[in-house]
Amino acid sequence: MQGFVKDFREQKIAIKEFLRGPPCLRSLDEEIMSDILEQMLSELIG
Repeated sequence: MQGFVKDFREQKIAIKEFLRGPPCLRSLDEEIMSDILEQMLSELIG
């Protein structure tokens, strides 16, 4: 996480990428959304 901020500070990544957050958090968000969708679909099919 610190490396992510350091890369931004040293202009190795753009503001757009910085605002998206570090890759480790993006993959966690995708996993959470996948779990939520799976749960919603299982309740609909029921």
